[in-house]
Amino acid sequence: MARSPGQKRTQAEFYDRKYADLRRVIHKLEHPIFRFYDKRLHRVAGFPDHVGRLLELGCGQGGDAMLLSEVADEVFGVDVSSEGVATARLVANERLKRNVRFQVAAAEHLPFGDAVFDVVYCKDALHHVADPERVLSEARRVLKPGGRFIGIEANPLSPQMAMIGLVFYSVDKGVFSNTRKRLMTLLREAGLRDVRAVRTEYFPRAIAFYYVSPLSRICWLARSERTYEWLERGLDRLRVFAPFANYLVLTGNK
Repeated sequence: MARSPGQKRTQAEFYDRKYADLRRVIHKLEHPIFRFYDKRLHRVAGFPDHVGRLLELGCGQGGDAMLLSEVADEVFGVDVSSEGVATARLVANERLKRNVRFQVAAAEHLPFGDAVFDVVYCKDALHHVADPERVLSEARRVLKPGGRFIGIEANPLSPQMAMIGLVFYSVDKGVFSNTRKRLMTLLREAGLRDVRAVRTEYFPRAIAFYYVSPLSRICWLARSERTYEWLERGLDRLRVFAPFANYLVLTGNK
């Protein structure tokens, strides 16, 4: 269902305020648990050890793009939030990330030619757009033949994601349409092949270790990566918990 101009404006205003806060992206890049879980998500998604050119749709403050710059020759990030892009550029410059570029652009109308990217990555963005079909069509257009689309979306059956979706309902209500079947259908209808969807991640890190959470300042909790990996693997093996994972990881090839 298309959003009204007023709803689009509300989303833009919300994320401009959110992305102006530099502390959020610094925390994401430097806190050990966020780095551990973000890299784990990328591993579950099947990122290759080396990527040529990568495009991130809905890059926000650029946290994921900067992590992915460690495995990609070139990373391009686009977002409709001018504050997000400005913050991403600032952090990239401070960290001397010369292979990362950001620009303001809508995922429905990408400012790139056909068949120019090896990977198109999209995390927590599809449920925000009015026309996900158009976004996925554009993603396929800019992918090289044999290129890979990787999408990561919040699972509304996850207690953490449901709570976040309800608290920020005005901008996050699209989360509640994120069924596995619907998302896989969207990828297939966009012309992507070998579509797969995997549920993963159970620990509520987005709440427990948010940058304003007191828990994020407890050092010993942040040094227990082995414990979190043991927890995640154990819950992955117990299929009864699978429907309640935090994320749906979607992949498809051109």
